[in-house]
Formats: sequence, structure tokens, C-alpha cells
Amino acid sequence: MQTLSSIQSIRRRPNLYLGPRDGVPLANLALRGCCQTITITLRAGGEALIHDDGPGLPLDRDADGVTWAERAFTVLRACAEAKPKDLAKTSCELGLVVLNALCARLYLELHQGGEHWAQTYLAGAPVAPLRLVGPTTARGLRLHVKLDPTVLTEPEFDLEELTAWLSQAKEGARFVLNDERSGAQRVISAP
Repeated sequence: MQTLSSIQSIRRRPNLYLGPRDGVPLANLALRGCCQTITITLRAGGEALIHDDGPGLPLDRDADGVTWAERAFTVLRACAEAKPKDLAKTSCELGLVVLNALCARLYLELHQGGEHWAQTYLAGAPVAPLRLVGPTTARGLRLHVKLDPTVLTEPEFDLEELTAWLSQAKEGARFVLNDERSGAQRVISAP
């Protein structure tokens, strides 16, 4: 019997976490109700840039010195351990660990409290700990992702599928979808 990490488990059997289709949880990246706009820019080759104007992710460290933000990208159900508990309620469906596991590369930037933090992941594993880059006036979470063709059968984002999915959101932010491949743009405002 072999014990797998959250990332290994997701990469080995992605359909268990995605459902029957290879849909990627891009829209769940922002804390519901905590940001006003989420911008998603789709690029060729399974790349996407995601930016929200929310408060970012907690930088509190656990007993091992790992921030909650890092755990959110590497541990399933890390949200259950989030403090305060109201954060856990809003962030359990983020899908950050699933998104990270499905990426060949993920570059994370957090802008909060006047500080800019960054971290790179390859195949779901951190290259180095989250590091302070310097001061910033920006706010929110920014991700640059590249889907992994060795894990996903269709490692491209589908604009129409993503638009339909976001249009069903019952609450949340305004989504701006830009498709650099076709020049198309969609704006979706959840009621």
C-alpha cells in the first residue's frame, strides 16, 4: 500500500476531482463575496492568467512554518483548518490544490497589506517557500498557470464552457474573460 500526497492523488486520478469532463476550477479562485472582479485571460497552450481584487490569502504560519496560503495550494481540505472559521466557510470550494495539481507550472503572487509575495510550483510541488518580494500598492491574488498535458486529456481552456459555467454562479464577483487566442471577451456578472 502506498500513501499519496494530495497533489499525487489528484495528478494520478484527476477525474475524481474534476468530474466526468476535464473542466478546470478557474473561477473558484476568489473568495466568494470578498472581491468584486476576477479577470481570467486565456492563452494558447493551456495557459491562463487569473487576477482578483480580493484580500489575498492568509499568511499565518502553522507549527511547521508553512503559511495557510501555501497549504491551500498543496493540501486537500486545508480550508478545514483555516482560521478564522469564517474564512474556512468561504474558501473550502476554492479548488486551489486541484488547479495546482493539474498544472505543469503555477506562479502565485499575493498582494496584501502593502506586501508582494510570490511562489512557483512545478507539477504541483513548490520550488521554494513563499517569499516576500517587496512592497506593493496592489491587492489580490494573481496566478499564471500552464495546464499539464501529461495529466489532462485536453489541456486547453474552453471559453464557451467556462462562460456557461460562470453564468450559473448564484453569487460572487464580476468575471471578465479575455481569450487572447481569438480576441473574444465575455463579462459575466453574477446576480
